[in-house]
Amino acid sequence: MAFQLPHKAGGPGRRSWRRALYPIAQVHLYGQYGPVKTTIEIQDALFEQAKRYAKRSRRSLRAVVEEGLRRVLADSRSAAGYEVPDASVGDPDAADPLEAMSWQDLRAEIYGEPPGR
Repeated sequence: MAFQLPHKAGGPGRRSWRRALYPIAQVHLYGQYGPVKTTIEIQDALFEQAKRYAKRSRRSLRAVVEEGLRRVLADSRSAAGYEVPDASVGDPDAADPLEAMSWQDLRAEIYGEPPGR
């Protein structure tokens, strides 16, 4: 849903129109919401690098930042599916030698104390 907003451009008395990407406000179950403006702190060198990249790619800085955030969030979703490889040793069908120990003996084994203390 796009609509037109007046936008001053080119000098005094001249007007042009540009498209807004989002409606000004939408009504939601929890109230009104619309585009969110926020302030973030970025290191100066990174900011300058991002501005140069945006200029070279003929895109707005906003578009570059949004794309970066989308990529990071997509990568984090794919990383969540990582499973630790099985590095077990020994026979998986063998009896567990620790099951026969009492809690006191197991604690002694863990902390390197003599058993039955």
